[in-house]
Amino acid sequence: MVKSEFFTQRTSKRLKLASQMAQSFGSTISDVALDGSRRKPAPAVIQVKKESEPISLEVKSHGNDTKRARVKSEEDTHVKLEETPIPKNFFPIYNEVKLIRSKITTPVDSMGCATIPIRIAEEKSGPLFRYRLLVSLMLSSQTKDEVNYEVMKSMNDYFKSVGYENGLCLQAILDVEPTKLDELIHKIGFHNRKTVYLKSAAVIVKEQFNGDIPKNIKQITALPGVGPKMGYLLLQDAWGINDGIGVDVHVDRLANMWKWVNTKTPEQTRLALEKWVPRELWQEINPVLVGFGQVICTPRGRRCDVCSLASKKLCNNIDRGIISKSRREKESAALRGVAVKERKIRGDISQILDIEDLA
Repeated sequence: MVKSEFFTQRTSKRLKLASQMAQSFGSTISDVALDGSRRKPAPAVIQVKKESEPISLEVKSHGNDTKRARVKSEEDTHVKLEETPIPKNFFPIYNEVKLIRSKITTPVDSMGCATIPIRIAEEKSGPLFRYRLLVSLMLSSQTKDEVNYEVMKSMNDYFKSVGYENGLCLQAILDVEPTKLDELIHKIGFHNRKTVYLKSAAVIVKEQFNGDIPKNIKQITALPGVGPKMGYLLLQDAWGINDGIGVDVHVDRLANMWKWVNTKTPEQTRLALEKWVPRELWQEINPVLVGFGQVICTPRGRRCDVCSLASKKLCNNIDRGIISKSRREKESAALRGVAVKERKIRGDISQILDIEDLA
């Protein structure tokens, strides 16, 4: 990447000198330093645009990363860096998914990590809320929201029953025997490992952060069992800090399915999305896509028959077999004068109208 630092009034003279030297070498301006000396080729090209308005400089990266910068000169010159373009199908699909989400109820809406501390104890802020949020996120990996909620509620009730006024809290986790903690969370995926993580993280939170949750992603992901997805969601919901996108398996799967990214892991997907997803969407995109992935576009048994992405031909991965099967079932039920037997799902989609006449 080219690092642009032009902070003096001699900028334009140096650029002109570099351009002249580049021509004499038969090179581009990126091959010549601003003092006129030839330098090693850099993996980027600087393009200088002279206009009547302040000069606009664009640094075009050959990779995917871009940077934003501001240059000050006599005319308050700006440096504008070319950004990774937003996929053309992003807003059509995303806005339609948001519309669908407004009509359905999904597990993440009522039993997601951000809602658990509020539901089990009506805590919405403060150290106790933040610690419970951390615990719910640590338990959430490889575990359905419904199970996570049940375990969190059960733990809160247990600790209250043995004398902890606040129920599930930092001191309770510090005091509980590992064997008992493992028993309390045994329904959670990888509960043995998470027992160790919870105990270790509790000690770190108490000794290094005065019993509260740290405020930056480096310190949060240094806690045992906490990865980037949990870390960025924790920052958003605990502190209101929007530093990254929380990417789980649903977000990763859907973003690749719609060709917004071409990645192999959720972490790669996060890095790719953050290059072009508008920052104001970084917090909401997780629950929007997670709920959609939990109920409509599930890993198995997708509901293309009730998805308006299919009827509006916005999705590139429509399963027309599912649509045809649904139509046959409706026709058969109508002939027999009975209601169509609905498949069991994890949420409520009763407000979604059935899709008809799909091509």
